[in-house]
Amino acid sequence: MQVALLSNASAIILAYNHPSGNFTPHLNT
Repeated sequence: MQVALLSNASAIILAYNHPSGNFTPHLNT
């Protein structure tokens, strides 16, 4: 569970730090 949360956090951080605006996170569905 904790690993999954950390993975989601990393994915969100990478998504928001992505240089192109085409990469939008859809993890909060």
